[in-house]
Amino acid sequence: YPQIAKSGDTEEGRKMLSVSFKMVSLLSVVVLTGLIWLREWLIHLAYSDKFLPAAQIMPIQCLGDYAYMLGMTFSVFCMGAGLKRRFLLGWVGYYGVMLLVFFVSMPTLGLMAYSFAYMAGACVLAGVHLGWVLLRGAPGQRMAILPVALAGGLVMLAAAGIAKAHLGFFPSAVIPIGACLLASYLYFPPRVLLARLRAGRNQN
Repeated sequence: YPQIAKSGDTEEGRKMLSVSFKMVSLLSVVVLTGLIWLREWLIHLAYSDKFLPAAQIMPIQCLGDYAYMLGMTFSVFCMGAGLKRRFLLGWVGYYGVMLLVFFVSMPTLGLMAYSFAYMAGACVLAGVHLGWVLLRGAPGQRMAILPVALAGGLVMLAAAGIAKAHLGFFPSAVIPIGACLLASYLYFPPRVLLARLRAGRNQN
C-alpha cells in the first residue's frame, strides 16, 4: 500500500497492481478449491457432524470469496492511488446488490440467501474494476489481468460444479490439484523457469 500510494495511478503503480492481482488470484484459487474439496472434513474437525449441512453452502461462499478477493485487490490500489470514484462505485455496487439479492431471495432460500447475496455483491465489486481494465486499461495490463481472472473463475466454477455433483472425495481432488498446476504454470511459466536455470548455470 505505501508503494502504491507513492507511485499513484502511473505505469509503475499499475505494474504493481498487475503483479499483486496475479498473486492474489492464483493463491485464492488454490486455497478456495482446497476448501471446497475438504469442506466436509473441515466442518467435522472444526465443529461437529451436526453442521455438515453447511457443506452445501461452501461452494457458493467460496465463489463469492474469490470475487471478493479480486475486488479487494483493486480497491486497495484505488485507495492508495486516489481513485475515489472507482473505489466508491465498487463498494456502493457491492453493498447495494448484496442487500437487494438478500431481501429478494430470503423468503425462498432462508439463511442460504446470504451466501448468494454475498456472491452477487462480490461479483459486482470485481466486475466494476475488471470492466475498467477492459475498457480503460493499457493493452499490457489487460493481458496481465483479464486472462488470469477468467482462468481462476472457470476453475472455481468447475470446483463448485463437481462439489454439487457429489463425485466422491478422490475424483474431486482433480480440481485443487489442477488449480495448483495452473497457478504454478501461470505464476512461473516454463520459459521463465528455464531462463532462470540457464542464468544460474552460466553464473556457476
